[in-house]
Amino acid sequence: NLERAVSASGRQVAAIESTVAALGWDGLPSDLRQTALARLANPEATLAELGAFHDPPLSKTTVHRRLARLAALAVEGAGGGRSLE
Repeated sequence: NLERAVSASGRQVAAIESTVAALGWDGLPSDLRQTALARLANPEATLAELGAFHDPPLSKTTVHRRLARLAALAVEGAGGGRSLE
């Protein structure tokens, strides 16, 4: 389980870096930006811990969905360079 979590965290960090490189921080919606910053600052954190860093706190499911959206943006070439807001 620990190995899977570390591997997932690494993939999430790479997806965030790719998306930010294409869109910039201002190109991300504020909800995704907040989650991305939390993941980058806490690469070892569990989804529950990442949720607790938000104000108000988020569920693991919400954090997972946000990270999945960031990963999808990275796969899609970060939305073709368009802003999502």
